[in-house]
Amino acid sequence: MNIKTTQDLEQKTYDVLIIGAGMAGLSAAKVLEAEGLSVALIDKGRGLGGRLATRRMGELRLDHGGQYFTASDVRFQAEVDAWLEAGIVKPWFNTLNFQDGTPDAHPRPRYIPTEAGMTALPKALAQALKADAFLGQRVVKLTQAGQKWQAHLENNTEDGAILEGRQLIVTAPVPQTLALLDASGIALSEAQAHALASVAYAPSIAVMAVSKHGSPVFDYPNGVAFTGKVPVRWLACNVAKYEQASDNQQAFTVHSTPEYAKAHFDDPLEVLQNDLLLAVEDITQIKPSDYETVQTHCWRYALVETPLADPVFALDLPTDFPPCYLAGDSFGTGAKIETAWLSGFETGLLLGAFFK
Repeated sequence: MNIKTTQDLEQKTYDVLIIGAGMAGLSAAKVLEAEGLSVALIDKGRGLGGRLATRRMGELRLDHGGQYFTASDVRFQAEVDAWLEAGIVKPWFNTLNFQDGTPDAHPRPRYIPTEAGMTALPKALAQALKADAFLGQRVVKLTQAGQKWQAHLENNTEDGAILEGRQLIVTAPVPQTLALLDASGIALSEAQAHALASVAYAPSIAVMAVSKHGSPVFDYPNGVAFTGKVPVRWLACNVAKYEQASDNQQAFTVHSTPEYAKAHFDDPLEVLQNDLLLAVEDITQIKPSDYETVQTHCWRYALVETPLADPVFALDLPTDFPPCYLAGDSFGTGAKIETAWLSGFETGLLLGAFFK
């Protein structure tokens, strides 16, 4: 993959523009490149992966988005098997550990990258791509230029920072996609507007905390504990997860329940941190005041509560518009990361066939 900036813009029309460089966008890009098509990915984030997110705190890496992924579809499992063979990922554990003793209803392999940090997976996938990637760039408007899409980048709508593509895939969360279409003056049919409005999300709050030196050893199996009660959904020790050298420090990620996040999403960060760390003190044996560094990330669209069943969503636009498709973990059923990959995969197959 070629990381680009707006200074690198050329007079070039890509076959496909993809908004979003998470799992769906990367999956679609791989399929499209296999058909010999040129691809540009655009993402407002500074890195690849979307909610496959990792943050460095000191010498330690802490995952604060998706913690692992599973595979149930044979196509995704075949891809995961290839990643396993290449040494990109490894199994983490098979059975969830619930504090109250509730058995795991669906024991199965949970996979993580071999290298520390969930972002290692999208980075590894990107290495095999030839696509151009414009990171840290927000698309603020879409326009039509004949049979081409034009993606206007933030703060550059007047001076020519525009990417062109013959087709478009948007993998952003549905509310952000609808806002972009509205800002672009693109009207949807009543049926499609109703369908997309039905997609519902739940937020989540992630607190990342690195303990002081000499803190108690976290000895839960596999370094993860699922509480299943408000305010904490689960807790993971990133040191145990990746066997990171820690100099007797612990590095925890605490994710809230959706109920807590909905009620407290706009609370001060200090309140969120104290609430969640206090709730797991009996597990970590560390008081909220005894952490060396604490950071918080609030995910507005963390969990898809009501998805659409079809993995491919083609916008019903006037015939003079070039094609546009929506993809991501909001389209399809199953585990989030797998759902996003399958949606991108199937959308890529559909567009690849269109160009033949």
